[in-house]
Amino acid sequence: MAKFNERAQLTEIGIGVGVSDNSVWKLEYKYGELESGSVNASKNTGNIARSVMTLAGVTNPIVQNYKYDSLYRLTEARPYVSPVNQPQRGGIV
Repeated sequence: MAKFNERAQLTEIGIGVGVSDNSVWKLEYKYGELESGSVNASKNTGNIARSVMTLAGVTNPIVQNYKYDSLYRLTEARPYVSPVNQPQRGGIV
């Protein structure tokens, strides 16, 4: 199953046991700019600011934040760790 926003950008894709089900694996994309840990969707330049992957049987989703320079080139991809989530490994800096 796939979902798109009004700009035809992929916002969600998933796999499940049925056509409209994403209970096994789901990947969400948030477009905009990161500001103080939140995504400001009003600054959507087409770049992904955050991705959230949810897997069946895994308690906490895997969250990745992305930052870009003034020419919209990727400068940082970092795991997001909230006080509730366990530390995640990976990412490029």
